[in-house]
Amino acid sequence: MLIYNRFGLIEKVITLNKDVKKYLPRHHLDNFYIEEMLELTEEEIKPILPELLNWTKDMSKAIAQQLIPVLVKNPNALEDTIKKILDDEKKDAIWKYNIIFYVIKGFELENKKNYKETLKRIVTNPNKWEVKYEVSEIAQRVLDEIED
Repeated sequence: MLIYNRFGLIEKVITLNKDVKKYLPRHHLDNFYIEEMLELTEEEIKPILPELLNWTKDMSKAIAQQLIPVLVKNPNALEDTIKKILDDEKKDAIWKYNIIFYVIKGFELENKKNYKETLKRIVTNPNKWEVKYEVSEIAQRVLDEIED
């Protein structure tokens, strides 16, 4: 959070043990805390990242697009959650596509490399929904970026 100090200069105020649940969007137009979430450290925002990632199930919602920078800023904290989703054959293929296209593609190359095995599985052994909704194709594109 940024505030003005007694000299009129902007300072970053660090607060520990924040109640980060208050930052969660309450509805698809609730973008009130986007800027504050961008200021949080990876450790501070980690408890709510899975709930923020849920908004990417439907990228037509306004809040989904606005949360992408928040998600992309926290690649290490998201890694386990994203891998669980991508490895679960019962998870929605459109959601998987959105995660790969909007989130993983936005990561730095070093962070993308952490998904290499998961993406290879999707490319080499996709389920019928991953084929139908082109998850395997977007996974291949990200793999190509990693291997170049």
